[in-house]
Amino acid sequence: MTFLSIFVIFVFFGENIYGRFSIIRWLSGNIFIPEIFQYTLEDYPRTYSMVVYSILQQFFNLKITSGILLAVNKITSVFILVLVYLISKTVFKSKFMGILVLFSFIPYIFVQRILNSIEHGTFAMLFSLTSIYFLIKFSGEKKIILFNISILSLVLASYYRFELSLLLGLPYIIWCSFFLNNKKKIRKQIFFTIFLLLILLMPLVVTTLVVKDEIVIGKNLEGDGILSIIQNSKNILLNNIIEEKDLSLKSGTLSLFSYSTLLIYLVLVFFLSKNIICKKETYLRYRIYYFFAFYNLIFFIFLMSFFAQGLRNSANLQAFYYISEIILTYFALFWILDKYFKKEKFHNVLKVALPVFFLLLSFFVSPAMSFDNSLLSNHFYIEQEMFEINLIQENINFDGTCKLLKIHPGQPNFDYYLGLQKNSVYLGIPPEFYESIWRYDKIGKCFYYYDEKYLTPRHYDYEGMFKVNSERIDDLFGLCNKRIEFESPLKDRPFSLIKYVC
Repeated sequence: MTFLSIFVIFVFFGENIYGRFSIIRWLSGNIFIPEIFQYTLEDYPRTYSMVVYSILQQFFNLKITSGILLAVNKITSVFILVLVYLISKTVFKSKFMGILVLFSFIPYIFVQRILNSIEHGTFAMLFSLTSIYFLIKFSGEKKIILFNISILSLVLASYYRFELSLLLGLPYIIWCSFFLNNKKKIRKQIFFTIFLLLILLMPLVVTTLVVKDEIVIGKNLEGDGILSIIQNSKNILLNNIIEEKDLSLKSGTLSLFSYSTLLIYLVLVFFLSKNIICKKETYLRYRIYYFFAFYNLIFFIFLMSFFAQGLRNSANLQAFYYISEIILTYFALFWILDKYFKKEKFHNVLKVALPVFFLLLSFFVSPAMSFDNSLLSNHFYIEQEMFEINLIQENINFDGTCKLLKIHPGQPNFDYYLGLQKNSVYLGIPPEFYESIWRYDKIGKCFYYYDEKYLTPRHYDYEGMFKVNSERIDDLFGLCNKRIEFESPLKDRPFSLIKYVC
């Protein structure tokens, strides 16, 4: 299975790459450079990948480039596919089903984005699947060490996608409430662990739980109380269903697996309620499937009712629960076969043919499942930035002793692509930028300056971009030799890379 996963990631997907390249500085920056660390904390407090890469940069002199990020995430993706197989094989007690679930998981477009991404969502998926795997093992073996590993993995997943502290933590609590009532020796420890986890991470969830979107929120909505949250959630839900049509198969956000899971919810909830009322414990044999049901349901409610972008732009969240809808669908198919066709001679044949047929049907009728590489493409403005980076890499042999002048950590970005973070010099925004150059000791040193000529006044307040007076910079480097290293041929985004040797 490991070799199959390696083939899928490195051969089948080839050189596909996905990611919001504009946030690369949040992943590969250097916490030992105060300007980067301070800017990251103020602007986007996700420094966990940065900590690891910073150590590699600072103490091992390893250049962290976009290529390094992609390579690390691709290796991580191999383990993700192995975990999907292990989870499925353990749940169904069948190697065949492990492989089938894996081949049902890979075609999802949002899954492919994570498997071919430079972003932190890849690690978040790895740790969330690790958490689920050890919870399944704990469900069968009842060893508290397995549960503790599961919780630790949940914490690590939350460090990369903090919403998981709620979206994965809450299903844990619900599941434990129903299925660990008779385990008094471990129940207290388990609930205390989960409660502590949610208390520690809940402040991070608050930033995304209530979305303040003028398009979605009602005009008369005021205040921040519980009624305001309910009203806000209702508006978001109606917008996602009625206006955006997120529940339509044509929207490309749902598959046949999604539709079948919505029906399975109702059946499982009815079955669970009936058994609890009648004080029966027959539902316990399906305990692990209930976890997947709770997990799927919590995610679905959050994305539809608390996330203004719904299922449309939730690639970094939606892919996390696909494994649950796949497993629940195959569980329902097997339950029907065992209930009504177990005595038939072709029962075993159906247990292979029916899920395979469902997968093929879902693939052909669900736009959410495809291997069309064009669907993995990035947003246009990101592609433009990548054109610039590729042009620089193809035409310039950087002098590793030169400093890179920066207005702030996000402008320009190419030092993060090329692993030149330690070469960057942060001089502040204009007019401080000019004063800093004047005071800087330039004798015996060389500098690169990236002149973004395409910037216009409308850019100045966009993501902290600032227009710089190039003639004034030339005056400040008056005693240095100036050489234009590269002139961009891009008509819509002209820029120059200038080198000053002092």
